[in-house]
Amino acid sequence: MAGLSGIIEIVPPAEKGAAWTVTDMREEWKLSNDGIAVDGETGEIVDRVDHADWPLAAKLSAWLIQLHMGTLFGWINQLVLGVIALGLLVVILLGYRVWWKRRRFLAAAQWRRTRPGLLAGTIVFLLAYSVMAPMFGISLVAFLVLDAVIKNVATRKSKSE
Repeated sequence: MAGLSGIIEIVPPAEKGAAWTVTDMREEWKLSNDGIAVDGETGEIVDRVDHADWPLAAKLSAWLIQLHMGTLFGWINQLVLGVIALGLLVVILLGYRVWWKRRRFLAAAQWRRTRPGLLAGTIVFLLAYSVMAPMFGISLVAFLVLDAVIKNVATRKSKSE
């Protein structure tokens, strides 16, 4: 249909007398998505938007979204994203492990020597980022609460012995 290929999406007009839109759907291994506007009464193509005419930034955005969603290169794309996700999980867990081991050896006095400006900046950054990414903030608070509880239990246990 008018140079469109593969799966297409046909959307009726929002207002009477407006054109119908017909666009290529995003599919695996397909780097271009063209679209046309069709007059519903005459069936004539009244407008056309070819992917080749898109600005480079728009093309890159579309491709990166598809790549990020795992739809650009099919199962291969999804496999690579899965490996990256597992790698990130391993790095995160190893980071927590290193922090946990090191934390036991640091004296409380060393934490007090942290520069106030650096500490304040870190807290402001973490609060701002937590507003933009609430799940990060929730998990950070949960981690800090859990750490405080474990530290409190360990302190009480060592005092009772």
